[in-house]
Amino acid sequence: MRAPTPPRTSRQSGKQPAKTAGKPAKPTSRPTAKQPAKKPATKPSAVKPAAAKQAASRQPAVKASATTGRAGVSTQFGQRLAERRAAVRRLRWRWIAIAAAAVLVLALLAWVALASPVLALRKDDIHISGTGDLVSTQEVRQVLDPAAGTPLARVDTGALSQDVEQIVAVREAQISRDWPHGLQVQITPREPVALVADGEEFAVLDGTGVVLQHVDEPVEGLPVVDVPLGEEKTEASLTAVLEVMDTLPTKMLEQVASASAATSHDVQFELDSGAEVFWGTATENELKASVLQTLLQVEASSYDVSAPRAPITTGEERLE
Repeated sequence: MRAPTPPRTSRQSGKQPAKTAGKPAKPTSRPTAKQPAKKPATKPSAVKPAAAKQAASRQPAVKASATTGRAGVSTQFGQRLAERRAAVRRLRWRWIAIAAAAVLVLALLAWVALASPVLALRKDDIHISGTGDLVSTQEVRQVLDPAAGTPLARVDTGALSQDVEQIVAVREAQISRDWPHGLQVQITPREPVALVADGEEFAVLDGTGVVLQHVDEPVEGLPVVDVPLGEEKTEASLTAVLEVMDTLPTKMLEQVASASAATSHDVQFELDSGAEVFWGTATENELKASVLQTLLQVEASSYDVSAPRAPITTGEERLE
């Protein structure tokens, strides 16, 4: 029988391993050319926990950053909204304060103008013009003086005008405020145009037939109308005569000595020169007055302007 071949020992640094007594050496496996050497594999248990920890550490960081961003935006929006609301409240209170101040100022001005004596009417600041012989300043003051002490803004100038016009000789009264304490009063008096016998006196009449006053004797420059006063049947005649007298210019009226009218269509008057004027009806009075003004340049015994476009003169004698 063949003796067994002793096993091969691996070489290590060119030395052969020492033989142990009584024990055969363990054979070492050596990779053959057919079997490639195996690389040491990493332990999956060591890699996976590390990757899991890294992933876990990253994931909360992302979530935290996203949450922080949303919280920051919400905080900024809330701050801006609060600031805007505060600005709106401040603006609202500012307007309320302005409105309250304006109301107080208006109330103060209203009190000063309507209730306080600061702007009250004073007697010495009532200025009256237009008065004369028939309307005296004292008469007008007697009507206006009771209003003194009233705040000027509350003085009823319209009512005062009507009160002044209650004076017989006042045709019209215009009253205006003269700040801060006065009134401006303009009087338009009635103009006397004729005298009418009234018993033992003479009534002074204006162009509308209002009796302004009574006198004992005729007044120079006013014609005496020979029409009874206060009779219904002569009322139309008297009205026509007075209307004609009221139309005549002042210089021409001063030349009229007397006037009469049997009817309202037959007005006539006599000049102080003795000439007679036939006027006719009280129509086209201004045209008739103009024509008569021209005819008076020629001396005559009578002038007929009842038809003003075809006047007639009698007993003409040209004036030098």
